[in-house]
Amino acid sequence: MRWALIALIFGPAGSFSALAEASAAQPPAIENSETPAPDPSDAIDRLSRAGLDSEARLAEASALLDRAVSDRDLARAIGRAIGESGPDDPVRLAFLRVLGRSASAPIEIWPGLKESFEGDPSSEADRVSLLTAAGAFRNISAIGVLLGYASPERSVAERETAFASLRRLSGRSDLGQDYGAWESWAERMATLDEAALLRELLHWKAVNADEARRQRNAVTTRLVDTHRQLWLRQPPEGQSAFLASLLGDPLAEIRDLGISLVRQQLASARTLEPVVGEAALNLLKAQRASVRAEAASLVNQLAPEGGGGPVAEALAAETDPSAARALLGAAARWPSEDLLPPVLRWIRHGGRPASAAVETAWAMHRADVLPSGEARAQLLEALRGRPEEELNGAACRLMVAIGDESDHARVVALLRSEQAGLRLSAAEALVDLPGAIEALVDATTEDPDLFDAAARAVRRHRASPEGFTTLLRARSRSAEDRRAALLRVSSGFGMSDLVEASGLEGVEPLLAEAMLAGLVTPPGDEAGTNSRARATGLARLARVRIELQDFEGAITAIEAIPGERRESMEGLDDLKAIAYLCLGRLDEAREAGGSAAAWLDAMEMIVDRPFAPSALELLASLFGEDLSEPEQERYAALRARISPVNGEVPVEIETGRGSGSSKSGSG
Repeated sequence: MRWALIALIFGPAGSFSALAEASAAQPPAIENSETPAPDPSDAIDRLSRAGLDSEARLAEASALLDRAVSDRDLARAIGRAIGESGPDDPVRLAFLRVLGRSASAPIEIWPGLKESFEGDPSSEADRVSLLTAAGAFRNISAIGVLLGYASPERSVAERETAFASLRRLSGRSDLGQDYGAWESWAERMATLDEAALLRELLHWKAVNADEARRQRNAVTTRLVDTHRQLWLRQPPEGQSAFLASLLGDPLAEIRDLGISLVRQQLASARTLEPVVGEAALNLLKAQRASVRAEAASLVNQLAPEGGGGPVAEALAAETDPSAARALLGAAARWPSEDLLPPVLRWIRHGGRPASAAVETAWAMHRADVLPSGEARAQLLEALRGRPEEELNGAACRLMVAIGDESDHARVVALLRSEQAGLRLSAAEALVDLPGAIEALVDATTEDPDLFDAAARAVRRHRASPEGFTTLLRARSRSAEDRRAALLRVSSGFGMSDLVEASGLEGVEPLLAEAMLAGLVTPPGDEAGTNSRARATGLARLARVRIELQDFEGAITAIEAIPGERRESMEGLDDLKAIAYLCLGRLDEAREAGGSAAAWLDAMEMIVDRPFAPSALELLASLFGEDLSEPEQERYAALRARISPVNGEVPVEIETGRGSGSSKSGSG
């Protein structure tokens, strides 16, 4: 049983004589009685057919040897073909060459090779070929044969080949061409049982592999450093060609250096010549998926002319999800109808490639190359089959753009998703859907981050007082953003609508002031200049500016009202009096007049100003005992709060003697 395990891995086992003979005896293969197996000799005979050149014969021999690993009858037939053929037979020569470069060979082939050795090959060239092939058989019998040809009595070519094959089968590169050392090693191997022999060979093969790897890494590191130094010495006009050569290098580490350097150049906004893009396109055919993914990413950044065809071709053949994701990203640069089959395939695949495929589908829609009819229905079906967590912004936009009401409803429902990013993606897609305004505004109550999308939807589809009123209900994280959005909606209103909207509940003073400020400058037509709407808006602007304590601005707004309108409007004297009082311009306040209530309101705003006592004294002189009882109480409270000036306290007005109504303070 242990010998069978050794044979399965290394080839037939045995001592130099008896063990070698024992290894040749194998249990019979189990044949399939129902389906006759093809005669392996037929496959070998086909190698000798006329017209087959040496390279083609070598390729077929290699394929047969691969099959022989699992086909014992074929392996025996190959062994017979080697052992029973003459030294110049082309089939024998092809198998020997393939064995000479194989890591290991099936156990059943060795007897035929051993038979060739026992036939005492006449030519040195034939013996060298046999010795090279023997290195593929890790067993005691092969060690014995090779050790015999490594003896000092043999020719230099035979000895060097035998030593090379011994190193190859054992992994003992440390023994070099020391015949005595190899003889001692072989004698020790002959004393080991099968398990110990297996451990010994495995150990030294691992040691040899580690050393080879270390040496390779050291050489590769020096090579990469050398190329990096060469890059630094490249003149500007030679840099693109040098980078292209790195991208085309067969050594992975040099190619990776090229990719890194190209990325650095792109990050520095350097312009690279088309040859770099062409080299990146060639890498789309690389065997390693990771290299294809890197190449697709570079192509996406370089955008080489004519890159759409190679990218589409590579995407159609791609099977690796990571590489497909990068290729889909690049394909979005060159949208075409031909991309639909792989796009549908990767959407149905799911995962990260599906997201990239949807982005490519959206690029196709935007470029108007997305097929209609059945193809579009297939795309919608694929999108509908994706779970919520795999949907992205492009999926939402596609369902809104080409979907039906059920698709629209699904996107609207995503406004309540637990994923913040998906809520925002849905909102951005619904900006294009007029019927989604109410849903967008309502969604801001739970997620104020959706306010911008709601505002843009209103501006696009409902830039009217109705839309303005709707948007007033929306929540925003930033008062400034909310104000700016509402102002943009109102910017297209006519004068009457603008004035009406500025007075709606929920319009805060700063917004109202921004909406009405333009009324100060007269419009070009006389009718607009003298309109009731403008006068009403300017009066509201003055009131808002007083609330914002912009008293000079309030006076400016009042003075912008046309004369005939100003005379007929109630409350303007109150506004002027308040503005002048708050500015400390008491004489002008006296001339403005206004009601006692307005003066008292102004006094509330200037109670801590230096001129407050004088203003309160003026108020008493203008209105005196005509203040109503509540107004007298307000006056008394203000008097108590205002500090005396030069030791003088404002006059006290006796309460209870007022007429109950305020008179104008003019004149």
